Amino acid sequence: MIKLKIKYGNESTDICFPCKETDMSAALERIHAENVTPLELYVAEVIFPGELNFIQDRFVNLDEVNFLGKRMDSFFGDEEYQFYEAMKFEGFDTLPDLINLSFNLNRYPLIQDISDMGEIGREYLLTVKGCLPADDADDPKYAEFGRELIRSGKGVFTEHGLLFVDEDTPFIRDYDGQNFPAYVYEEMLCFLRAEYNGKSEFLYLPCEEEAINKAFARLGAPTPDDVELSCEDICIESEKWTERFKEIAAEDSVYELNRLAAAVNSASAAVDKDSEEEMSKMTGGLNIPGL
Repeated sequence: MIKLKIKYGNESTDICFPCKETDMSAALERIHAENVTPLELYVAEVIFPGELNFIQDRFVNLDEVNFLGKRMDSFFGDEEYQFYEAMKFEGFDTLPDLINLSFNLNRYPLIQDISDMGEIGREYLLTVKGCLPADDADDPKYAEFGRELIRSGKGVFTEHGLLFVDEDTPFIRDYDGQNFPAYVYEEMLCFLRAEYNGKSEFLYLPCEEEAINKAFARLGAPTPDDVELSCEDICIESEKWTERFKEIAAEDSVYELNRLAAAVNSASAAVDKDSEEEMSKMTGGLNIPGL
């Protein structure tokens, strides 16, 4: 979680990230900043975490903070320590750099226990590769690799362990400072790619309409009709209804598709999945086979 005190004029308010668009809008209304465009506001205080204190007394893009908050909220195990130590090692102090770093943690193995050479080698490779065979933990190759790592002198001692940089793993900048990369944070029904003038944004339906508006604004599209939509994934176990979603995405308004996705979610949560008659009532007469 990221918690900031945001100031606009003489007014200030606390905002916790990640947050919903409605929560962000409510916070902006409290300080009469609802019409600020672009959404860059002054950080009067970094309440949490202290590692991000460098954005204090700066103007930041709140949508970038929110995206970073989603990435950090999904860290698993020691990834938070990896993130902070790699951030300090690289000297990153901008939100775009931190967003990109969150997608590149496999480049920065952090070894917390250096007492076992086998564990050092295996932990390093597990971070870089993402997975290893489960049945060869005692293979001596890991201990030999661990000893090579220690002898290399490339490890940097940090507060949370020995940090390495895997030079064979490139640092990929998925975020260009304008259009957010694909990242599924919450459960969704329909995953869309929105394209305009060679740029891409991603929509995760159902979502708040403001999220759609912001994505189109980042694309620079004059109107929603100028945006080309394509379905990347649909989480419905019905080939017929999957095709119907694709047709709507290609022919109709994304806002209409979003309302449909919200109705399907509400219906599937509220009634028995085998009751198509009740499902049809919940979705305004739509027949949704397979849900």
